[in-house]
Amino acid sequence: MLASMALSPQAELYKIVDEDGNVTFSQFPPTEKVDDAAVENITLEGANDGMTPLTKIGSIQFCGDIELPNKIDYSGQPDRFMKELNRNQKRWERRLNALEKQTQDALRNQQRYNRYPYRDDSYRNRQKLEQFQRQENNIRQIRDLRCAMNWADNREKDLIEYRTESHAELERLERVQGALLSQMHQACGDEPRFDPSDQGARLRLDTWQECSTRYQQDLRQVSRQLQKVSRSISDTSR
Repeated sequence: MLASMALSPQAELYKIVDEDGNVTFSQFPPTEKVDDAAVENITLEGANDGMTPLTKIGSIQFCGDIELPNKIDYSGQPDRFMKELNRNQKRWERRLNALEKQTQDALRNQQRYNRYPYRDDSYRNRQKLEQFQRQENNIRQIRDLRCAMNWADNREKDLIEYRTESHAELERLERVQGALLSQMHQACGDEPRFDPSDQGARLRLDTWQECSTRYQQDLRQVSRQLQKVSRSISDTSR
């Protein structure tokens, strides 16, 4: 499911360009009228304002810079698509949680840092600009990740259908395995215990192995298929 953390309210910066073209930034507007200067209000929004719109180029879908898995690329191999979807979903969720926490902490620190009146401090203003740019980049990534997580959540129906089909196939293979074991037992009996000191036991074992060979081959095939389906179910579980 889509994970989210409540962030701090939006923060604001004021970009002030004086008559000489010098640029400064502050969270507070100038206390006095600034002649021949341009004052631009820059809103540093929190990440609570939605997600990047889903876009499509050809058959490939994107959430901003995130390329989403394309089911067409896994034609005939739904298990691989579901594993890739599940792997990406977990990775996106971890990254989203980390960025939301980072953004929350940065906004909180910025509010503490900017409690002082505006002053012409180039180093401080440069820090403000760098912080603003980092926050904008983080928020863009958060929106992309929310879009990707929302898209993945909408694939939940595909995932449920796949798991249902996989469990049905697992049950079918178990029935085939049980039928083969029953047929082998009826045709060949129980497997004799190996006893190298007993020539009769060795002969009985050789006879049993010869009888059971064709059943053993089929059982090995069924066993491999069971392991494959079981792994697929495990790989797409959360």
